[in-house]
Amino acid sequence: MPVGNPEAGGLLYDFVFYSYSEDNGETWSDLETIECSWGPHVEASAPLYVLQDGSLITPITGFPGWDGSMTGPDAGRALRSYDLGKTWNDDAICMQFGERITCYEQRMCQLDSGAIINIGWNENLVTGERLNNHYTVSYDNGKTWSEPITTGIQGQASSVCAIGGEKLIAVHAVRRDTDRPGIYGYVVDFSDKTWKIVDEALLWEPAVPMIKDTKMAEIFSFLKFGQPMVVKLADGSLLLSFWYAQEGQYKTVCMPVEL
Repeated sequence: MPVGNPEAGGLLYDFVFYSYSEDNGETWSDLETIECSWGPHVEASAPLYVLQDGSLITPITGFPGWDGSMTGPDAGRALRSYDLGKTWNDDAICMQFGERITCYEQRMCQLDSGAIINIGWNENLVTGERLNNHYTVSYDNGKTWSEPITTGIQGQASSVCAIGGEKLIAVHAVRRDTDRPGIYGYVVDFSDKTWKIVDEALLWEPAVPMIKDTKMAEIFSFLKFGQPMVVKLADGSLLLSFWYAQEGQYKTVCMPVEL
């Protein structure tokens, strides 16, 4: 069976788990499952982020079961651990619009001021309307979050990376409703607590045209690139990673970024 049900838009049973290594990644512990508010239908696609206080955080969201029914509200939640993974909770809602508005593939970063930025992929599953990527912000170490605020960019998967001070880089996979699909990067100055784009660039574009589709339920059948992410390396340089498919071959790519 496929992972997703194109008829109802739901997923097979799944669970969130963690594993840890005490020998620099040579060996890993047995899997430990994490109970989440949605039960067995959760997307946990983001990396674990280490906040300034040493706690761990990652954004998650719920998906429908195979029959299309939801076990909890449509929202993004901040999955937290304050004891290096011994215990977890997802009490804090980090992004929520209302019923049937997605908070897919969220990503986070923490600015020097301590503000945490969360970005997501947002679409209306009832009407099919494709929304701009929205972000939320927390000023209390992830306990409470703002209402969703538009970035002005209509993309799908996206991510954010703090680059020093109150600046960050946002990268967006723009696959639909565009004449030039690709991965776009934006330098954002958050000094005045607003999303102020100060530089932008097309970082990568496919060599072959993408297939367009208008049905949200079939979205996972035609994605050809996605999940862009930028990390800041020890020497201060930036590295972009993403995946794409070309002629039936799926590849993960890393490339330097200059903006």
